[in-house]
Amino acid sequence: MTDASFSRMGSLPAGPPDAPAVVAFLTRSLGYRYRWATDGMAEETLAFRPVEGSMDMAELMGHLCDLAWWMRLTLTGVMAPRPEPGVEGLRAATMAHLEVVADAFAAMTPAELEALRISPPGTEEEFPLSNVIHGPLADFLTHVGQVTSWRRIAGDLAPAAPVFFGGPPA
Repeated sequence: MTDASFSRMGSLPAGPPDAPAVVAFLTRSLGYRYRWATDGMAEETLAFRPVEGSMDMAELMGHLCDLAWWMRLTLTGVMAPRPEPGVEGLRAATMAHLEVVADAFAAMTPAELEALRISPPGTEEEFPLSNVIHGPLADFLTHVGQVTSWRRIAGDLAPAAPVFFGGPPA
């Protein structure tokens, strides 16, 4: 596929009428992927760093928690507490934030979702829903993949959930 294949996609069209449900489902899918990527992770895996200069697993999971926390704050205006330390503290807080975010998206009308504007931390510039999708939501998905692959490299395999089907590990 070449850049020319995307020439018609110079901008994104307005979302479908059920866009709040779609974005809520996407957020729940992130929570599902995160849950199984981090399930049963050993505490010592938090110190794993695949290469010098990269984040270690604790920093990576902290970044995921921060992304979910920021989306929660943006959508609800509520400053959620910081997570307890350790694997389970980070997991619980991140999944709780994602659940609140998914519920907030699901409760929106299409007009409210279209009117939604986010401001990245440290800025006052506001951005529309498309930036939420290709910003924090896509970033979250990228980093969940890193968690899974880093666990494999560290010898602490994540459970093999059938992600295509959305079910639990067999």
